[in-house]
Amino acid sequence: MQINNNLNVIAISPLKDVEVKSMKSGRFSVASQKHELAIGRVAIDTPEYKAGTKLYLVSDAASQPWNASVMSVGDLRFVLCPKTSIIAFEE
Repeated sequence: MQINNNLNVIAISPLKDVEVKSMKSGRFSVASQKHELAIGRVAIDTPEYKAGTKLYLVSDAASQPWNASVMSVGDLRFVLCPKTSIIAFEE
């Protein structure tokens, strides 16, 4: 199976949401977590990426609306990630 390459999206495994850690600073709570890249895996082959390729995505990718729209074909579950959210990849 291949995804339509004209859509500018890639089918990846759904991302787990990251919990924001906070710490007390005087009377205020502040986020203590550094921005880290989200990591996803390609679910369906494309001309650019093979299934299973590790993708490094923008740090807030797990909280984006597209990550909540989980689709499935048979046993395969995936979300459609915009290509603009991809920072780097590792085969």
